[in-house]
Amino acid sequence: MRRHRRRVAAALLVALALGGALALASLSPVAGAPTTGPRAAVAWVATGATQRQPGDQVVAVDLRRRRQVAAVATGSEPAALAVAGGGRWLVVADQGVDRLSVVATASRTVVAQIAVGLEPDAVAVAPAARGRPATALVANFGDATLTPVDLTTRRAGRPVPVGSEPDAVAFAPHGPGGAPTAVVADFAAGTVTLVDLATMAVSATVPVGPEPDAVAVVDQPLGGEIALVGDFGGDTVTPVDLSTSSAGPAVTVAGNPTAMAVAPGGRTTWVAGGASLTPIATDTLAAGPSVSLRQPAEAIALQGATTAWVATPGGQLLAVSLPSGHVGRSVALGAPPAAVVTTG
Repeated sequence: MRRHRRRVAAALLVALALGGALALASLSPVAGAPTTGPRAAVAWVATGATQRQPGDQVVAVDLRRRRQVAAVATGSEPAALAVAGGGRWLVVADQGVDRLSVVATASRTVVAQIAVGLEPDAVAVAPAARGRPATALVANFGDATLTPVDLTTRRAGRPVPVGSEPDAVAFAPHGPGGAPTAVVADFAAGTVTLVDLATMAVSATVPVGPEPDAVAVVDQPLGGEIALVGDFGGDTVTPVDLSTSSAGPAVTVAGNPTAMAVAPGGRTTWVAGGASLTPIATDTLAAGPSVSLRQPAEAIALQGATTAWVATPGGQLLAVSLPSGHVGRSVALGAPPAAVVTTG
């Protein structure tokens, strides 16, 4: 079961996040690891995002060699990751210190750290478009807000109130009224909040299943954009039509959803939950045969359409062939993971 990463001493950590200049962390190469170029296929994994093991690193895993090649210290309890700038930047939600770190993936160094809301638990990136700069959308679990961060100026904007305990966020280019929209899953409220990024105001709040814990946006060929919302408390995925801000019938999956990844081309979304992966077809919104894993899945990222990299609570990164489900040699991470993305 997913355990949300609440802090023990919130007041102290808020003071650390807001007080004084923030020192920038640097690359820690893994001893004996080969150097990989910026175009190499790499998985970035946030590790140690628990109170019991409050790590402060994201690790880079060379996917061809299947070994760690670097560790970057960002901040206490890194909880979520997103890629920006065509893979040049990695943004990290550091839940333990209430800030967003920006990592240059080529040099593997932290280049900026920005204070956000209380206990940031999820992040997505809205690409630059029509005069809007690339923007990190940070869901703050502890104070029920969404903080936009301009990735050009690296400044946080005004936080937007959303539902209770937001813990997942995705970007929709064409939300209600065709507006670029942040889709925020509100874990405690059982809703998704739609935030119009042009006005930075809430455009709709939509009831979904119990304890929404993951969200992905897909584009149906004839139906427009759909948000797929993983309901951790219901073993279901609820589709939300973003043109009408309405939820459709829930789709049953094999386990409690904790993460989702959309395959290239957008025809399939893989849902990680329990010790399984379940595919959902975009055109029919039907679940296909699930893939069984040896361990529970905490997070998932795709490398092309045929390989899933699955991070497990036991500190492993599994290579899973799709759709066969064959599990290849795993990579030991050294700490419990919270999120994984791929670049290169």
